[in-house]
Amino acid sequence: MSIVIAKSRGLSVAGIVRRPEHIPEIEKLGADFVGVESLELPKQIQTATDGAPIALGLDAVGGPATETIASALAPGAHLVVYAWLSGVPIQIGQADLIVKKLSVHGFWMYYDKYLPKIRAALTEATNVVASGKLTLPITQTYKPSQIKEAIEHAQRGGKILLDFDYKT
Repeated sequence: MSIVIAKSRGLSVAGIVRRPEHIPEIEKLGADFVGVESLELPKQIQTATDGAPIALGLDAVGGPATETIASALAPGAHLVVYAWLSGVPIQIGQADLIVKKLSVHGFWMYYDKYLPKIRAALTEATNVVASGKLTLPITQTYKPSQIKEAIEHAQRGGKILLDFDYKT
């Protein structure tokens, strides 16, 4: 969703994936560049952006992915960490913190200072979805009574949807 919101605000987006089979999905969301996490990726991003300074990085993964993102950012940029999907603590090189003077921020939407902004953010997200700019590649829909199967499917991979429409 963050890619679509960024694009709706006129921002350019470089996406990083851990596996190459995810590149088409992220490109479909509108990322201007998508690459696989690697030591070469920061140079690939610089080439793809014609060296444009990247002022903001968003990290939902943690671990070595954080260092990859940090190394692609411009001096004085901000890195926002909002999840740890890898289950591994963030890793950032000292050169990125000291020489590039990156600012690293933790984000959780339930901090008191963000609570008043949730309604506006949800309204913006709803408008993006309603406009048709955001669609999710749902592989299967399940009823709540099929929750066990739905969880098993999600663990194997693929996006699932729970259908709470009890009229059908």
